[in-house]
Amino acid sequence: NLDLEVEAASISSRLYWDTDKDGEFGADEVAIPLITIEARNIRSDVINSVTTDSNGNYNFEGLAPGEYKVTAVIDGRQLDLKSYLGTAAIQAGQEVTVDDGIEPGAIWGKFTDEGLGSELITVSLHDHTNNSISERTFLSTSYHISECISDYIDDAISFCFNNLLPGEYTLRMD
Repeated sequence: NLDLEVEAASISSRLYWDTDKDGEFGADEVAIPLITIEARNIRSDVINSVTTDSNGNYNFEGLAPGEYKVTAVIDGRQLDLKSYLGTAAIQAGQEVTVDDGIEPGAIWGKFTDEGLGSELITVSLHDHTNNSISERTFLSTSYHISECISDYIDDAISFCFNNLLPGEYTLRMD
């Protein structure tokens, strides 16, 4: 008889909106709580599932060494968070700690019709991936909204939908 003992591995991380796109969780960034995260061993097809806590943290313990894909489903979209394949496979006794910052997208615009005055305008964003609609009402004047501003846009905008995941969207104004 041959008894082998293999030391288990672990993966721990935090899921958050990486709004400044620097790969590090900062004071102004928001954790993504209560999301199911899966680590699938690509050889055995064994799936381990955990849920992020209120701070976006998650931890897979007791993983068999091997190749893994780590995924999450957010708003109906499956996101590939990390892959540990080939020479990057999880080794016996390895404790992997990473940050899983999701770089969000934004759709923004500025109303330019001078004849609008200070009217309320409803802007609808239809997400074709999960068939949902977000509606927001804005004054037709420009304002500053820091969570939607980046280096490439004017800081005086009229509407903004932020923390968007990759997908197909349709924008409509009423």
